[in-house]
Amino acid sequence: MELKKYTWEMFDELPVVNHIKQCPSGDYSKIEDFLNCCSFDNNCKFENWANFEQRCDFGQKCEFGDYCNFANHSTFKDYCIFGKGCIFGSNCNFGIHCICEFGEFTNMVSYGGLDGYERITCFFLLNNGEIFVRGGCCFSGSIDEWELQIKKSHTETVYLSSIQKAKAQLKMNS
Repeated sequence: MELKKYTWEMFDELPVVNHIKQCPSGDYSKIEDFLNCCSFDNNCKFENWANFEQRCDFGQKCEFGDYCNFANHSTFKDYCIFGKGCIFGSNCNFGIHCICEFGEFTNMVSYGGLDGYERITCFFLLNNGEIFVRGGCCFSGSIDEWELQIKKSHTETVYLSSIQKAKAQLKMNS
């Protein structure tokens, strides 16, 4: 089934109910920025470099390309698939069967600006209990590999303390 391809003009004309833009199933690849309070139906498609503002809600089986950026309070329902490099803001909620490049995950936390730069570090709790990390734009691997990388290349203890904090948060929320 071919998805309807939305242009910015078509997106702009979608109805708003209770201050929430109602986005039906479709291909939103041509839209680069989404406003606050969008609700997307099942089977939506987004391409690389999509930016979502606060409190976006996505239906089942949404697919996101590489480097999508999700701000605070995003809610992802079941069966979302996330491409490499997706960045998640704080307080994102994930449903069951959400997939990132490391596999199916149940929870994740992210921290930004740990070293004074705008780099974001994401910790993913996989269904098998392992934790994987995406650190900035250069690192992707297990939490143990991340810790070794930090000890080799950084003197900031804030990175090491974020590892313990992430482990505690992921276990508390699982």
